Amino acid sequence: MTLLHTHIKEHDGARIVSVTAPIETMAPQTVIAKLAAELSAAANQLEAGGAVIGHLKGFLEPNEGSVTLSTTGTEVTVSGVLKFTLGITFIVYKVSDEEIKRTIAAAAAAALDNEVEIELCEHEHTHEGAHEHDYGGHKH
Repeated sequence: MTLLHTHIKEHDGARIVSVTAPIETMAPQTVIAKLAAELSAAANQLEAGGAVIGHLKGFLEPNEGSVTLSTTGTEVTVSGVLKFTLGITFIVYKVSDEEIKRTIAAAAAAALDNEVEIELCEHEHTHEGAHEHDYGGHKH
């Protein structure tokens, strides 16, 4: 199960949402492709429900890890792990927090091929970046 650290804040009628999760993968390109597809589906779903999207973005920021390739001739063994921070940020109007949480959970679970749990974080957060973390050029 992947824990999604989630911030939802209201500002000038918009819901400002920031989600981050630590992940490990040997195939970051696959995660990126799945996340792109899921963000598109999430945008379509939100708009179909009457929401107005200011933006919907995803990112995958490398943290640490390595991959080793080893062979003694014909077969290559691949081992190791790459650690990333997965992030989703969006600004959306005319949508409930419950719909936001359902959308986040569905998109992340499909992109990660894993069950997810949303952890709502209570500390102060602004889209402009007053929070202490900076992931992939997106402040959280």
